[in-house]
Amino acid sequence: MSDRIAIMNEGRLQQVDNPENIYFCPTNLWVAGFIGSPPMNFFECTLVEKDGGGVLDVTEFQVPLSKEKFAVIRKDASASELVLGVRPEDMKVTKHSVPNGIQARVYVIEPVGDSVIVDARIGGTLVKAKADPTFLARVDDMVYLTFDTERMHVFDRKTGTAIV
Repeated sequence: MSDRIAIMNEGRLQQVDNPENIYFCPTNLWVAGFIGSPPMNFFECTLVEKDGGGVLDVTEFQVPLSKEKFAVIRKDASASELVLGVRPEDMKVTKHSVPNGIQARVYVIEPVGDSVIVDARIGGTLVKAKADPTFLARVDDMVYLTFDTERMHVFDRKTGTAIV
């Protein structure tokens, strides 16, 4: 195992760092989608000012932002069009409605030993979430997804650069 990795795409250096930083702090959309299995979930969204702070509006759901995070995104984004990234292991899935839960329909269940990969549709977007191996659901069941906003990633849609 290397202590430093260079990630290249079409002959261009994307990121050089240790494995942990590449995984947890990808510099751009391409690296974020390349590293990890299953890959990171991406949602096109818009930054919207709301109640003195802001939200990421994904159409099917909104993600409230702290004032600090809103200020950083607003300062560093080239426009209000962004991409929200959430790793499957950072998404929690339940069959019961929960506060701030995003309703989704089960598309596929993939048992992989120590976990179950739940493929679900939020509107037209297919999302992957890692669940406990004891999680039971069937195709077409309604589930609810949540995620920790401290572990989400936000990318500039135009440049692909990581903002948060």
